[in-house]
Amino acid sequence: PSRRFFVRGSAGALAAASATPLLPAGAALRPYPLASDVASELLDYDWSEGWPYDAQAFSRVDESADPLFYSDSRLVYHVDDQAVQSMKGFYEKVLTRVGGEPRALDVLDICASWVSFLPERTFLGDASVSCVVGVGLNRDELVANKQLTKFRVQDLNASPSLAWLQPESFDAAFCTVSVEYLTRPRAVFAEVARVLRPGAPFVVCFSDRLFFSKAVSLWTGRSDLDHVDAVAAYFHFAGAGGLFEPPMALRIDTAPRSGVDPVFVVFAARAGA
Repeated sequence: PSRRFFVRGSAGALAAASATPLLPAGAALRPYPLASDVASELLDYDWSEGWPYDAQAFSRVDESADPLFYSDSRLVYHVDDQAVQSMKGFYEKVLTRVGGEPRALDVLDICASWVSFLPERTFLGDASVSCVVGVGLNRDELVANKQLTKFRVQDLNASPSLAWLQPESFDAAFCTVSVEYLTRPRAVFAEVARVLRPGAPFVVCFSDRLFFSKAVSLWTGRSDLDHVDAVAAYFHFAGAGGLFEPPMALRIDTAPRSGVDPVFVVFAARAGA
């Protein structure tokens, strides 16, 4: 059965009714931006007007406590199989670039769930081989994630601090198909910057599926390039600014046609290398 249906209602009803995030109405009919348009979107971007969003931009249809919505485990992929393979391939390229080859690295996965999309041959959940720390909202999902060597259940919207992690202790960080739910992204991105080593990448990956009632209002009803711009702003204005190098954007899915899930990444390196 198709997963492409629209979910509304209370957090409890949503959690009971659906295991996967869903497409906004009409999303399957709209044209996706070309890979070339995504790649050029952030070139020479003008940030001179300052932070572009007000508090209302981070309001949501469902403002109930996030742990309630995510209390039911969802042990399913949140995008289609082709998108999953695109993410895995890109993450492997990032980690190979960081380490010279897939090797023992310290990796942070924020908004983590039951999968982390890391190269299986290196990231096996064995701390003697690699360290992968997950931060998520559902304990059962985190326990099921065999690539994590450590995790903490934490609501980053309520408490974005990662003070339990040491500064400059990670070689890379990832946020996969969850950035649209962050209500305090500048604080979260600043904390990710704090725990990354200088030059380490932070990769934010998203598609066009979402739990509509929990996505922030600046995300719903906006174009894919608007989403790219938003995540780039999170990087640029994290903390007091200057924590990351200028962000870049790519469209990485391998089937750019209607009927498949597009995959976009916005990424930047921790400044100071």
